[in-house]
Amino acid sequence: MSTIALVTIGQAPRVDISADVLDLLKGHRVIEHGALDDLDADQIAALGPGEGEHTVVSRLRDGSCATMGESRVLPHVQRAIDRAVGEGADTVLLMCTGRLPGLTSTVQLHTAEDLARAAARDLARLSRLGVVVPESSQRGPIRERWLADHGLDVIVVDANPYTASLGELVAAAIVAGAQGADALFLDCVGYSERMAQLMSTATDLPVYTARSLAVSRVLDA
Repeated sequence: MSTIALVTIGQAPRVDISADVLDLLKGHRVIEHGALDDLDADQIAALGPGEGEHTVVSRLRDGSCATMGESRVLPHVQRAIDRAVGEGADTVLLMCTGRLPGLTSTVQLHTAEDLARAAARDLARLSRLGVVVPESSQRGPIRERWLADHGLDVIVVDANPYTASLGELVAAAIVAGAQGADALFLDCVGYSERMAQLMSTATDLPVYTARSLAVSRVLDA
């Protein structure tokens, strides 16, 4: 039996993620590690984004949300990967759709950034894609990234999966649909399948989560 490590940029265990993906990972031993597992509140606060820095968000063990700068959390993510490998992981899946360059592993390392966006890119070639991100500050950079990397002009709206109400999440989906989106990609592993289903029901659009797209692709890799 192979061992797949789910590494989060927040704290493990991520019970919100495992509820959606464990069925997909049947037949594999699953372990979890988080970049912030050993940090206290002050240390986590110190990882907040600097001016102009790309922002990433994740869930903490107590259910609250942490907002961090991509470059500041990077060393902690690397240590979480190393811990996962030390525990016997054959494959590491980094459960974050932020761009975290320079990470290394002695076993297969996949990122939700690459896997989920590759799947979403394929969807976007068939329809006008709406992308839902956690923070309003991410809207411009994400739109520019899709345009630069894939030549695709996507519609970007925001609703934080960790702090927004279900009504606010649905409202963001409705805005994307009103702006012309034919399908929605939830561009953070914090968005659950339940959230996706509610958004789909409200808009009558197909809605895809980063967590399920990433796990499905890593199993096919």
